[in-house]
Amino acid sequence: SGEQYVALFRQLVDSRADEALGFLSRPLKNGSYALIVRAAQGAATLEQAIKRVANAFGLLQDDLALELHRHNDLATLRLRVLNPALAQPAFLHEMMVRVFWRLLAWFAGGSLHPVRFDFAFAAPAYVAQYGKIFPAECCFSCAHSGFWFDAALLSQRVHWDDAALRAFLADAHGHTILPI
Repeated sequence: SGEQYVALFRQLVDSRADEALGFLSRPLKNGSYALIVRAAQGAATLEQAIKRVANAFGLLQDDLALELHRHNDLATLRLRVLNPALAQPAFLHEMMVRVFWRLLAWFAGGSLHPVRFDFAFAAPAYVAQYGKIFPAECCFSCAHSGFWFDAALLSQRVHWDDAALRAFLADAHGHTILPI
């Protein structure tokens, strides 16, 4: 079940003491995600929150960068690989795109509907399952992995209290794994 998969994911993270499951050149120690999320506290807009998240993520590891770009009426948050020696399995890209999309959706009050997901690898054999986890058009063999959304949301105000933050973080693995 989905709940069993979430429990397995938690167990893997805890046993490895690495929230990136060993896919990066150095571990993202347990608590890194919470620190990244908390870095956005006090941000006035979604754009400011994204920039704070990207900065915090960059301070904790050297392999990937989160970059916010605009193109006409759309914005994209994409992963740029900084370490060319890093093995780049599809799962790393899938996990990071899902983690940061679900985080931004939470920042936006749950209303950040993706227009498209890009992946920097060829379509996998299990591509038919993508619609359950990535609910928009999926493009493969792209220059970067990431997701696109309405750029007007960047100016949206963000606000949450400590109770909402604790609840979100308590189910962070569920947000990553379970369909919405």
